[in-house]
Amino acid sequence: MMLSDLSKEELRQMEKIGKLRTFSKDGTIVREGDPGSSFFLLLAGSAEVRKNVGLVSFRKLMDFGPCHIFGEICFLGNPQRTATVVAVEECKVLEFHRNDFENFVAKNPVLGLKIYRGIAQELADRLIKNNEELRKALLWALDEMRERNQISLSKGSINTLASEAAE
Repeated sequence: MMLSDLSKEELRQMEKIGKLRTFSKDGTIVREGDPGSSFFLLLAGSAEVRKNVGLVSFRKLMDFGPCHIFGEICFLGNPQRTATVVAVEECKVLEFHRNDFENFVAKNPVLGLKIYRGIAQELADRLIKNNEELRKALLWALDEMRERNQISLSKGSINTLASEAAE
């Protein structure tokens, strides 16, 4: 987790630059496509990350609990939110705006490096998880197409693809 390398004093310093916000159950914390430049640290409650798939439907990507971060992609420079985050229950979050955070890091470079490293690790962990989920979905789709005679692949070929992809 992003905060695991921070001391209590470092956490207190970080908290000072965040804005405490509360969201009621089913409240939208960030909306996919909206502009943004901040990231959030979930202090209490739980939230769900959703990706729009069409005009009125979505796919649940993951759940977050206390001490998780989200919104970091916009914080790091993407101008639009890449997913919607909704409070599953009442949530308390700290919101960190890019400009305030950059000023903080200029005055506290060692702590800033630790926080940026934590954000990078969080992104890397999510990427690894998402890659595995994508691999499983593709293999499932290939197997379904094979069973419906829509493609000509043996079960062995799909298993070979699966083992090669896992390496």
